[in-house]
Amino acid sequence: MTIEQIDSSKVLIALCNQDMKDYELEFDSMGFENTHSKKILNRFITMVCNKTGLSTNNKKLLMEALPHQNGCLILVTFMEKRNSRTKYRIKKPKENTCFCFENTDDFLKAISLIYNENIYVRSSRAYLFKKEYYLVFDYHPIPQIAKRILNEYGKRQKCTRAFLSALKEAGKTICDKNAVDVIGKAFSR
Repeated sequence: MTIEQIDSSKVLIALCNQDMKDYELEFDSMGFENTHSKKILNRFITMVCNKTGLSTNNKKLLMEALPHQNGCLILVTFMEKRNSRTKYRIKKPKENTCFCFENTDDFLKAISLIYNENIYVRSSRAYLFKKEYYLVFDYHPIPQIAKRILNEYGKRQKCTRAFLSALKEAGKTICDKNAVDVIGKAFSR
């Protein structure tokens, strides 16, 4: 058996076939679930600490065993214990509001009315998808007055992430930034 320190946190233990027999270890049953292997692996850790001067105090150990023709290699990694777990926050996806218009006239009338009434709507996009026009607002809720106008000329569409992806991929982008302002300015009185 050879014990070789690779770096400040990793040690390689090489066991030949005779070592495996002497310690009565089999690669298939090696692990901390098996009481015999656990006892032997703990003995190896003690030997590693004595030979290299590494300590297991406040450390987690990762032991990886790899078989080879002449026995087995065991890589021991000493890792610092963290006092607290890493916390992750899940961001809520931003909500979108989407309206569908069956024809060009309704689409343009709704946009023109919103624009001419000086109703402030920010960040809107327009698409043509399956012969229908879609107006997507990147926020929720939109102003009540704008919602009334949009509901008069179109219908509210369920705006899931999958639907938005389909609009972006298969639909034709008419205007990808501030659609109400750009289209409204083009068709204003």
